[in-house]
Formats: sequence, structure tokens, C-alpha cells
Amino acid sequence: MPWAVVATSSTIMNILHIYKDYYPVLGGIENYVKVLAEAQAAAGHQVIVLVCDPGPRTRVETLNGVKIIKAGRLATAASMPLSLSQPIALAHLRPDVTHVHSPYPLGEVANWLLGRARATVITHHSDVVRQQGWLRLYGPLLRRVLRATDRIIATSPCYIETSPWLRPVQEKCVVVPPGVDHRRFAPPPAPFDGPLTLLFVGQLRY
Repeated sequence: MPWAVVATSSTIMNILHIYKDYYPVLGGIENYVKVLAEAQAAAGHQVIVLVCDPGPRTRVETLNGVKIIKAGRLATAASMPLSLSQPIALAHLRPDVTHVHSPYPLGEVANWLLGRARATVITHHSDVVRQQGWLRLYGPLLRRVLRATDRIIATSPCYIETSPWLRPVQEKCVVVPPGVDHRRFAPPPAPFDGPLTLLFVGQLRY
């Protein structure tokens, strides 16, 4: 499971996750952050998730042991929230570990400039694929952010080998595949008769 790297530690830590959205927003990264944060909280760690609220006001709530700070959002451009409140909130936090979920330029740069954690981890969920024009401007900053982080999580060995962003910093990379809670997919009481059929519903992306 992806949370086992931290959750099995005997040392209680203050852990901060940074991304743009969180539950009830649905999405692969949003679900990954929620599952990981809740598992870490269940293991006894102090966990904060810093994201952006859909509206202009900052809200704080607690869900399943996780403190969620939803910073006010000014607008959204190119799928990225624009927020002044999120970097300001980040500057006042002192976690042991900050876990940034990428791609999220605002969070990556804000943590690079303002983060106060003793260690920083970035999970590189995906290269930026569609916003290539914008990436020409942001690319040099992203390379500096990746060089400055302590550890980079990639979801497969192939991603490290093929990503133009991960290859130059592959010595910082570790592979941690996304986990699945197998209890949600328990087999039926009777054994299968015939071949196993798998159904995938979703969008395939690079």
C-alpha cells in the first residue's frame, strides 16, 4: 500500500500534504491523497492536508482524523487554482514532512520558497502533458524544485526512465506503486467457473 512507507514508522510525525483539491472532489490524485492521509492518521500521525477551497473563503475541517485546510481560491486557470491564502497558510506550518503531490505548480513553488518542513517528498503522479506552452515557462522552476526535494516518489520504474523531468534526478527517486484496499474487492464465496473477466472504466493517458 502507498502509505506503508510512513504509516508503519514507530515515530509519531507531523505530516503535511499539499495539493489543489480534496474530497468531495473526485479524481485519482484526490483519492490517493485522502486514502494516504487517513491511513497515516489512523497510524497515529498528526496529518494536515492543505488544498484550495472552491470559493474565496478559507475553511478548516476535520474528516476521519485528518485536518483539512481549504484555502480561499481567487480563480482557476489552466486547471490550476490561483490562491494567495494557500502559500500564506503554508508559511505558518512547521511539519516534520511535507508531501507535495505533483503536477501542481502553485504548491510545488510555494513549498520550495516558503515550506518549513524538515524533509520534503514529492509524488510525481504525472508529467504535464496538455499545457505544453505554459510548461516552457514553468519547466526551469520545476527542475529546481525537483533538485531541491529530499525524495521523489514515482509510481513505476518506467516513469523514471521515460519522464524528462525524473531522469535527471533519478538518484532521488523511489518507486511506490499506488495501492488498492483489497478488502473492497473480496472474491465471492464460490470459486469462479470459467475465465476471469476484468472491466476497466476510465480514460487512458500517457
